[in-house]
Amino acid sequence: MLKKNQKGYVALITILIISILLMSILMAIPLITADNLKSTLALKKGIQSREIARSCAEIAIIQIQRDVNYSGETLSIGNGSCIIEISEIDGGREITVNANLDGYEKGHVIQTEILGHAVSIKSWELL
Repeated sequence: MLKKNQKGYVALITILIISILLMSILMAIPLITADNLKSTLALKKGIQSREIARSCAEIAIIQIQRDVNYSGETLSIGNGSCIIEISEIDGGREITVNANLDGYEKGHVIQTEILGHAVSIKSWELL
């Protein structure tokens, strides 16, 4: 059987252990939240840069339809930019698009076939 003094020590130690656990949890929450915010921002920037790349790829296809001699360009879209490069392949063009938004880079490689003013997409690959 525990004496009165020993019961007080057990209660004190229990309170100290619970307090340390709670403080550890409370101190970890801001760190977890900061990591989640960074991950969310990276995901958002990645999606936005992929959309910029897609927009530039679509612009390139339209430009080739208008002018088969279109050779590419650098565009600014929103807060990002993209570089469109065009090279000739058998009966068509290969479009390479690289987009950048705050250091997040995404791209596409599109192989096309040209029949008159019609541009047919043979393949569309994500980089």
